[in-house]
Order: sequence, then C-alpha cells, then structure tokens
Amino acid sequence: MIQGADRPTASQWSYCINPHCHERLNPSHLKQCQACGTELRIGDRYRLVRPLRHLGSTYLTEVFEVEDEVDQGVKVMKVLTRSDRKLVELFEREAEVLQRLDHPGIPKIDDLGCFQVTPAQWNHPVRCLVMERIEGEDLQRWMTYHPPISQPLALAWLKQLADILHQIHQNHLFHRDIKPSNIMLRPAEPWGQLTLIDFGTVREVSQTVLEGRDSTVVYSDGYTAPEQIRGRATPQSDFYALGRTFIHLLTQTHPNELPEDEHTHNLAWQGYAPHIAPLLANLVSDLADEEAIARPRNSQDLLDRLAEVQVILTPTSMFSESSEPMPYPMVTSYGVTDVDVTRPPLDDDRQETRPTVKVPWWRSHQPLLATCGVLVVVVALLLVSWGRREWQRQQMITAQRLLAQSELLLPPAGQELETSLQLAIEAWQRLRSLQLPTLPAEDLIQTGLGRLPRSHLRIAHDDDVNAVALSATGRYWATASADGTAQLWQVVGDDDRPALITTLQHGAAVNTLVFSADERYLATASQDQTVQLWDGQENEARVLSHGEAIQAIAFSGDGSQVVTAGSSTVTVWDVVSGERLAERRRPTRITAMAVHPNQAQVAIASVDGQVDLWRWDGAESALIQQDSPVQAIAFSPDGQVLATGSPDRTARLWDVATQTEVRRWLHAHSVVQVVFSQDGRRLVTATGSPLPLRQGHSAQVWNVQTGEAIAQVAHQGNITDLALSDDGTLLATASFDRTAQVWDVTQDTLVAQVQHQEAVMGVALAQGRQLATASLDNTAQLWELVGNPALTVLEEEGPILAIAFSPVDSLIAVSTGDNTLSLWHEDGRRLRQWQTEHPVHTLTFSPDGQILAATNHRNVQLWQPDSGSLLLNLPPMNPVNAIAFSPDGRYLATASTDTTARVWETRSGLEVARLSHDSFVESVAFSPDGASVATASLDNTARIWDWQQATPQELARLEHGSFVESVLFSPDGQFIATASLDNTARLWDWRKPGTPEVHRLTHTHDVNAIAFSPDGQYLATVSGSRLLQPSQNDTIQVWRVDQGQSVLTLADQSFIGMGGFSPDSQYISTISQGQGVQLWQVSSRREVARLRRIVSPRTSVFSPSQPMLGVTGSRQVWLWSWSSPDLIAQACDRLALPMTRSDWRHYIGREPYRPACGDRPGEMGMQGKSGEMGMQGK
Repeated sequence: MIQGADRPTASQWSYCINPHCHERLNPSHLKQCQACGTELRIGDRYRLVRPLRHLGSTYLTEVFEVEDEVDQGVKVMKVLTRSDRKLVELFEREAEVLQRLDHPGIPKIDDLGCFQVTPAQWNHPVRCLVMERIEGEDLQRWMTYHPPISQPLALAWLKQLADILHQIHQNHLFHRDIKPSNIMLRPAEPWGQLTLIDFGTVREVSQTVLEGRDSTVVYSDGYTAPEQIRGRATPQSDFYALGRTFIHLLTQTHPNELPEDEHTHNLAWQGYAPHIAPLLANLVSDLADEEAIARPRNSQDLLDRLAEVQVILTPTSMFSESSEPMPYPMVTSYGVTDVDVTRPPLDDDRQETRPTVKVPWWRSHQPLLATCGVLVVVVALLLVSWGRREWQRQQMITAQRLLAQSELLLPPAGQELETSLQLAIEAWQRLRSLQLPTLPAEDLIQTGLGRLPRSHLRIAHDDDVNAVALSATGRYWATASADGTAQLWQVVGDDDRPALITTLQHGAAVNTLVFSADERYLATASQDQTVQLWDGQENEARVLSHGEAIQAIAFSGDGSQVVTAGSSTVTVWDVVSGERLAERRRPTRITAMAVHPNQAQVAIASVDGQVDLWRWDGAESALIQQDSPVQAIAFSPDGQVLATGSPDRTARLWDVATQTEVRRWLHAHSVVQVVFSQDGRRLVTATGSPLPLRQGHSAQVWNVQTGEAIAQVAHQGNITDLALSDDGTLLATASFDRTAQVWDVTQDTLVAQVQHQEAVMGVALAQGRQLATASLDNTAQLWELVGNPALTVLEEEGPILAIAFSPVDSLIAVSTGDNTLSLWHEDGRRLRQWQTEHPVHTLTFSPDGQILAATNHRNVQLWQPDSGSLLLNLPPMNPVNAIAFSPDGRYLATASTDTTARVWETRSGLEVARLSHDSFVESVAFSPDGASVATASLDNTARIWDWQQATPQELARLEHGSFVESVLFSPDGQFIATASLDNTARLWDWRKPGTPEVHRLTHTHDVNAIAFSPDGQYLATVSGSRLLQPSQNDTIQVWRVDQGQSVLTLADQSFIGMGGFSPDSQYISTISQGQGVQLWQVSSRREVARLRRIVSPRTSVFSPSQPMLGVTGSRQVWLWSWSSPDLIAQACDRLALPMTRSDWRHYIGREPYRPACGDRPGEMGMQGKSGEMGMQGK
C-alpha cells in the first residue's frame, strides 16, 4: 500500500499497464496505448491515472492511482509484472487474505480480487489487485517530524494494533512484516486510525509452520524475530515486530541503534523513554523479548494484559465519550500532534487593582548581563567549533583504521572478503562526508569487487548439503543433502529465472551425485544403499539397489554404464536398462574409486594400500601395492597414468600398464584430493585432516612432466573438494574454513572467494563462469564469476593496436595485429568480427557513427560498422599519419608523409582537395563548421586552408621554431591550438584578422600532444623528450584557454600518455607505468580514481556517452566505469547482507548501528540480493 496524498483533479492522461511498453503515457481519450496497443481501460472500469512508485525500478510490483469509472472513486492498483510461481502465490495470497478480513484497520479490496490482464505483444499476463486508497501517511515518515509518542498515545495505538492482530490471528494467519513503514495513520478523532498494510507476506498457521519448516523467510532488519530469520516464524513473531515498532515510536531511535543487554541480548531501551511508566514499558519489552516463550501466548493474552495496563495507568478511561478537552495528542488533517488544549482557569479574585511599580533587579544590571551573554555565546561557539573539529578528527582516524582492517581481511592474505568490502565502504562514507580523498577506499573496493562473485541462486535444505554438481554446459545444477533429498535445477528456466525440475527423495542422506557427459542423466548415491538414476528425456527416475551405503559414483567414459562403490563392493550398472552388469568385492574397506576414461576399467583403493585395477569386461585385472592407505585416486585423461593420495603425506603417479611408480610429491599434511586437468599436463593435490581442525592446508598444482610446483592455494582448514575448469586455468577449492576459492593457476592469482556460515563441503565449475558450492549451513549456492562490475574486460587473440568509441551509441571498435577488426558493445558482448588486408593502426568513427575509418601506414579503408562491410578503399598513398572526418561526415581528411594533406569524399572516394607543405604533414583537423582545414607539418608551420575552392587557398600560416606535431580547432571555432617540438603550445585567435597568437604555453620539453575540453574552456598538453625517451612523457598540464594559465600540472617520469577529457570536461585521464590509469578532477586538481591492478596499460580514451574509460593492454581492453557512487552502489548490490551488529561493534565500536549499504528488508529469495528461492522441492 502506498501513502495517500491530496486527491488530484481528473487527469488528462492514462498510463499503459504493459511494463514492457516504451512509451506508457497516453492521452486519456484514447482507448488503446498508442505505443503497444494495450487496452487502457483495465477490467472495463479502471483507468491508470498516475504511478505512485517510480516505473522501471527494482520493485517487483508497480503501484498506480486509478479512477474507478463504476464507483466513481479514486483507488490504488498493485500490478505484479513478473510470472514467477512463488511471486504469483504471494500476490494471490494477499488478495485472498484481504478478502477474508474485515476490520477498519485492514485495507479493503474490490470484489474482483486478484485478476489478470494480458498486455498486447506480450505472452505473460500481469496480475492486478485494486484496493481502497488509504489517506494519510506511514509511521516511518510520520516519525521524521514528530517527537517520541506520549504514553496515552502509545496505549491507544497499541490497543488498535492488538485488535488488528487479534483478527488476523483468529483467522489462523500471521503477518510476518510489521514495521513502521507498513502501518498507515489515517486522520480520525481522537487518536487517528492505524491501518496495517502489505499482506503479501502473510502466512497461514499450518503444521509445516508449527514444525519449523517454513522455508520462505521475510526479513526487515531491526524488526524481524530471531526465530523468523531462521525460517521458523510463529504468530508470536508478530508480537516481537510489534514490540520493536513501539520501541522505535517511544524512543525515536531505530532498534538497531539501541544498546543490548549483554546476557539476554534484549534491547536496553527504557532509559531512552523516561516518560513511559514501567508497567507499559515492561509490556512492550515482553513483546520484543528475544525468547518467544517470554512474549504473550496469543493475541487474546496480549489484549488482556493491555487492558490491565490501561486500567492502572488511566483510572478515568481516556476512551470514554467525555466532552472535556483532552490533555493528550490530537489528530488533525496533518497527523497526530502532542498539544495540551486545556487552559488553567483565571482566578479574578487574586488580581490586584493597583499594583506597586518596582524596577526589576535585572534592569539595573543590563550591561553586565549583556557582557555575560556575549561571553556565553562565544564560549558556546568555541565549544561547538572544537567539537566539530574533534568529531572530524575521530572520523578520519576511524576511516584510516577501517581501511587498514579492510586490507588485512582482503584475500588472499585475509579470509573475510565480504567483511573487507563492508569496512572499505564504511571508510569511503566517512572520507566523503569529510570531503577527503576517497581513493584509498575505492582502490580496496575495486579489488574486492573483482574477487566477489554475484550470487545467482541459493537453495535451502533441511540439513547439511554434502555435494553439488554442474552439468558440462552449466545448464543444470544439482544438490545432495543429508536431509535425504537431491534437487535438480535448470539454471535458466523459461522465464529467464532458475527453475526446479525435480526433487529426488531418498530414505537417508544423499552422499554424492554426478551428471553424465551428455547431460541426460543425473545419478545420486545415498546412505539408504540405493542409486537414483534420473532420465532427463523421460522425466523419470530409476532406483538401483546397491546393498550397502554408497560413498562414490561415476559414469563410464562413453556414458553407457554407471559405477557405484560402497564400503566393500563396486558395482557396474547399465544406464538404459538398469541391469547389474558386474560386481567386485574387496576384502578390506574401500576408500576411493576412479573410472578409466576409455576402457571398462575401474581403480578401487583400499585401506590396506592396494589399488585394484579391475576390468569389468573380463579382461585381466592388475594390482598396485603401496605402503600406505590410499584415500584419493584419479586417472589421467588418457588413462595411462593413475594418481593417488595418502595419509603418509604423499601424492604418487603410477604407470597403469606396468603398475610402477613414476613420481612422488611430499606434502605437509595428509593428501585427501587428487584431480587431473583436462589436458593431463597438470595435477592438483589437496591436504586435509581426519578432524575438522582450524589449521592451514593447501591445494597445489604440479607439472606432471617435470614435477615442478606451478601454484599453491592456501586455506585455514581442511580442503574438502576440488574442481578444475575445462581449460585447466581455473581451480576451485572448498574448505572447512567456511570459504571456497577460485584461482587462475596460470597466473597464480585469486579470482574469487565466497563465504558460507559453516564448512564448505562441495564445489563445482562450469564454463569458466559458474561456481557452485555446498555447505554444512544447509545451503547450496550458485555464483557467477563476473569479476568487478565496474570493469568489463574485452579479450582479443591478437595484440591490440587501436580502439575507438562510437559517438552515437554504445559501440567500441578494436583492431588487432592479426588483421582483425572487432565491434563490441560496452556491456562486453562481441557483436561482429571481420578480417582486414593489413593491420589497422588508427580507428576513427564518423560523427554520426555510420562510417568507421581504419588506417595502416599506407591504406585507408571505410567500413560500415553495422554490417562489417567494406564501403571503399582509398587509393594507396605514402604513410598516413592522421585522419579526420568533417562535422557532417561527408568528407575525410588525411595527413601523410608525402608532404600533403588530402580531402576525400566518403561516398565516392574521390579526392576533392590537396593541401601541400614543405615536409611531412603530422596532423589534420576540420573547423567546427567544416569550411576550413588545419594542417601541422614538420616544416615548422601549421596552416589553415579554404579547401572548398577549386584551387585550395592558404588562409593563415602559423610559425613555430621547430616541428609542429599537432593542430586543433577549439569546439566553438574561435581558437586554434598548435603543439611543437620548440617546447611550446600556442593558442591563436582564428576569428581575428591575421590569426594572431594570443597565448604561448611554455614547457621544458617537446610538446607532443594537445586536447581541448568539450566545453572549450581548457587545453591539455603532453610534453616530454622525444629524443631521449620516444615512448614516454614526463609532464601533463591543463591550461585555461581564456587566460593562458596552467591550472593543473602532473609530473611523472613514467607517464605513457593522456586519454583526453571526459565528456563533461571535468576530468582528464593519465597512464603511467608506476601508477596505472589515473583520473584527475580539473577544478580541484585532485586524483579522484585509479585503476591500478591491470597489466601493462598502453592507451586510454573516454566514452562519449557515459562515465567510462577504455584502456588498452597487450591483448585486452578494460572498460572502466569510474563513477564513485556507482561503484559503491554496485558493491552494495553484490553484498548479500549488510554488516552484522556484532561485526559493527567489533570493528567500529559504540557508534549507532547504521551500515553504509543500509538495511535491505524484503522477502529473502524473492526480493533478496542472493536470489534464494526458499523452496524445498516439488
């Protein structure tokens, strides 16, 4: 429900209900949307007048004010725009609940209830719910301009809400989301009428709820009962939220900001509300008790206790019909206000008729009092100033301490990635409030974001999750749990959301599971001694009885058999028929099993140190004997080598044909996992312990041929599982230290780290982008390895030569040394790719983005970006140094070492003008009106030409003392800038006769490049000694064009270049070998952002459409969204939950709890960040 406002006059507009319509606003006389054709009159009676919530927001529903043409009234319509089954269930539940309940404190809905509307050109219907419009405002907003409520008002409001809850609970329902923002205050005498809203979270009291198996969690920080957070909500959970709401109302302090009793963890709030009698305060405290047993038993018990309190605290009932004025808060059309409307009676008998006039004492001391008053004010101002400075000092110290703690916790050195990010965000907020540089915090946030995956789906089981599996393409995901179930999910369903396919029920814990290579079958192995083989084509499961608890399971290389291992037997089954094909019994306990990739052979490891190489096709078997038990085993992809891991801290390689040991590695602890890469060139080993001890363990990557260590991954607990990506570059590890990590083993760098509440028992990788984890915290999660959302990486196979942004859309052109041109979207999608005859060294888009000019040393080609087709080839010429399009895109100018600049028609390729110099022409530019062309040459001149004449005329010659490297027109066409190796850049007034020099900008070295800001106010220059260091510059300066004065000077011996100005002219970018890519604010002369952790940056260029910088490396382009607020928003979006109060107290101290990312209430799994579905299966 949305707060009401003053009723507007009849609108002349109607909104389209289609959430996908691109133009939803329509004149009210139309019957159908003029953009998409959807009917504007909903249900033949409702017209959408105006949205009450921003359209296109992240909310799951849209809310409109509607005119009911039948009842002739104004109402509110909620529209569910998504078709997810769980969301529809919640939406329909709200309609059903509101129809069942009849109370002035509960909104009424129209008789239609929940109805569907199918917009035009859209297959999925939207669901609508029309209800009465609540006039008033919610208590969250009401508190912003009112003091804490008085005791009489608290009694009145508590009685109203208790009555509402009584009716809800009497109907075997409970609300689950009571908080100030879900309580509306209607104007009514004498106390106002409270109305409880948002019934989409209402839950029916059922046996499932009573047994604590309610899997859908509703969470509002500070108000949700602890048992509800754990998924075990009861009707008493509403009392907890009610109590916390009244604590907020009585203290004007959010519950999270109040202290807690260190023993009971109940809020110690009564000292913040001294105006409340202990009797009422104790009742409110009982409502908000952390233990549900201490709260009222039911709503009737609450009403009875409240009645007793009212009788004691209000002997003369304040609810009587007395006509005497009330000394309590009254309700007006503007809300409730504490006003004493009584007036003491005048005692006329005591009034003197002729009082004696006496001069008050203070009149004779006025000068002294005035002096004292001034002194008091001065002292107060000094104290305020000192307090402000002291507060700023403490905030700065806190920010520095948070940054230090954040860096310590940041992986790989630390193990608390999410906490590290949260501390960095807290530090950023403090630095920004103090107007101090936020760069140190942003540097940590960018690093942390690069290592924190995005949670795509979270599944809750009723017990430990033992294992996870991803199919080969990442299309399917399965979990195995100790609750006796295995769930199979389609990662992306029909509505682009994860979809549960089936839940396989076992009689005991499911230990492990595996997909077949073709993704058709899923096999699950259980303690109940059975295997369930799910056939994805037939949508049915076959049960195979092994005869003992199954510890391991695998498909054969061709996928036609499945092999199961118990404690003493290994069985081979036919996948299609389910027939038992063969069985092998071992005399000692089986510890591990591996299936040969190409043969009908399985390696069976036992505690006696033997490895039985059993051939189930009847061929001769073999035996490997080692002097220590084998607890991990794996075949190489070609089946020629077998790897084993043992408690004697060794991993060994064996020749399968000869059963001889070929290599051995010694570790610090028992080896519990061994895995080969797909190419067989690497082996990964991991150590662990029989006990879940908090001690250091590691996974190591070895070169199989040489035996050398390639990489090492450290954990603070046993490593429980390993997974390698198909290309062998990524290694995922799971550990008892509650984390899973992903490493790039080729570079020995951490790619991602995720955290669970308990030990992580399983891990899986697919397609190099999906990570699945299983944990003893009863959850499994699917993650997307998306890296830093502020940094999109474009990967190319050849060395990158040039990059250009399109001026009119979000396209990027990239050329590489393998004669390839690529067109990318800014979101990281490669749109098309084509080959060129020669490597392209320069790329330039026409102003309308319709032509892409590509040049190498002697050729200029014009391409159509949309299709990748070649428009024309300009005739070969001497090496081309520069090109420029005319403002209308009809002409292209080229500068060449043949001492000429030429102008070409872009449609026909005809040469229309040739402009001659006495030496190489280095630069060329069109004037903003396209009428003139400027050229710069090594003949020490820049020249301005009227190129449109039959014979081009030289209009001006600008002299320098050495080579002229560059020439530009200012955006308004008034000035011309030139850069020269005579250590100067010069500004010339083009509008004055003779084009006089107006400013000479002197440098200590050659000026190699110049750039005007888009608004024409600034000119940037790059200087350095070309003779000593041809590839480097040492000074970048920004100058005021109108004054010729330097406003920013940046000196760095390792400067590589400058990326020009941002589109808003506020920033420039620089690249250096030591500092990476830096962003500088011109007005403050301060570095505001830095992209440091990238390899060998070469050039940078700004996007013309958004705050994005393109940075090129050897084979990568990094697209950097450098806006700080966007970076913080993306970090908060990636974090699943805000900082806990215990972490807040540990790292920040006694400051009131207010995490930087804020409280994110909502139905976890439907609206939460983690994407938790909260489903237990079908």
